Amino acid sequence: MQFKADRQIDRLALPITRACDRRCPECPAREREGSAGRGHVSVDELKWAGKLIGPIGHVEVTGGEPTLHPEFAEISDHIHEWFDSKDIMVLTNGWLPEGRWDSLLKWDRVYISWYTDQFAATYKTDSNTEAVKRLEAWLKERGKPTFVQKMDAHVPFGIGPRTEAKCRFGYDRNDMVTYYRGQVWGCCTAWQLDNPGRGVVLTDKWREDL
Repeated sequence: MQFKADRQIDRLALPITRACDRRCPECPAREREGSAGRGHVSVDELKWAGKLIGPIGHVEVTGGEPTLHPEFAEISDHIHEWFDSKDIMVLTNGWLPEGRWDSLLKWDRVYISWYTDQFAATYKTDSNTEAVKRLEAWLKERGKPTFVQKMDAHVPFGIGPRTEAKCRFGYDRNDMVTYYRGQVWGCCTAWQLDNPGRGVVLTDKWREDL
């Protein structure tokens, strides 16, 4: 994959955990049984990374399932202090217990992945339809901008994961990078792969190095 040398980076994908309460067979992002235990990104690392990444227009906090991070409440309270961005979105499958929903109100936007009955039948897993309906209604009642991505397949045909939500806010596909475990990757998927290719070490000149 090649990128334009003059691309303007204005969006960051930020996976904070590989833990997940789903077992989607095609997903490389979650921590699999027998893996090296890559687990959760620490709060101290997030603080450090936020300083070096510097001002950036949009941050998408992902996983795994980010709400399973053991410090998710603290991250929700302080993510805007650590990352210089006025638009920080969290992505979730909506299965977090109702007692933890308040943490989602701290984010600028919430993106919910809806795994439909068709998805559940195809991949022999569970649908989250009812959980999504309840959480979406609760968030919207409180005025929280919320987007629901319908997932009939692991990668939705036509628009791809999160693409519609990005386009609705005027984003460009070439404006995104990912930070994970000390490195910046040129797209949102490379960090997940067994052979991720080349990233650059996060320093204060990461934009030049990329």
